Amino acid sequence: MSSREDEELLARFLASTSPSEFVRLQRGVDMVRLVEGLDDWSAVRLGALGPVSAPAAHLLNRKRASLLSTCVREDGSALAEVFALFVLHSSSDQDMKQVLRALAWDKRLGSTLGDMAVVREQLRRRGLPLSDFPDRLERPREDMARGARESLTEAVSTSPLLQWGTSQDYDTRKRQLPLPYQRALTQVESALVQQAFSASHVTTGVLDELTFGCRWASTTWRRGQAGACLPSHGASTSRPRAS
Repeated sequence: MSSREDEELLARFLASTSPSEFVRLQRGVDMVRLVEGLDDWSAVRLGALGPVSAPAAHLLNRKRASLLSTCVREDGSALAEVFALFVLHSSSDQDMKQVLRALAWDKRLGSTLGDMAVVREQLRRRGLPLSDFPDRLERPREDMARGARESLTEAVSTSPLLQWGTSQDYDTRKRQLPLPYQRALTQVESALVQQAFSASHVTTGVLDELTFGCRWASTTWRRGQAGACLPSHGASTSRPRAS
């Protein structure tokens, strides 16, 4: 299939109205070929619709990990945490294990999620503490070369003044998030500009609202079913879907 055909097929999936329809649409489709042809963000949007059949799911989780790493590197941890929460809320426990293992294998787990207090706490509550996913052993030549390549963007992730809107596709990704995540990003942007708090405090205060007054049903997550958010104040039980 061409890139255009991939995009048209993705649009059909994004138009699905339920996880069951999403699963039905996968029949007869080369999902590995489709996911492989999508950029990281498009793959994440696809995965938010429902469970993706194996072995495409493994490739999808690699792209989820890649997106999180890119968001932190290009936009900074405060803004990236909103996208990390979207990935977390739209992934099963099994999927998140693969995402965390992929980050740890690339020696990026700490640098990607280490400063995200809300994400770390939600992972802990789901039985997925970061401490359970140690980084691989050092590969001096490979790791030094990668560090040199990324050194030019390192200041972005440590300076709140430089975090907002640094990546070319940031605005597009923001517009395609569900509205609660868009609102959270806007609040984080405002707080970063005002320089009222440290980035970590800003994120924690704003992103606590993304629990939507819900408590997570750990028994359902253990069965590998995403979207098990039990409302305590009339919150929606639907899986977060990208626009």
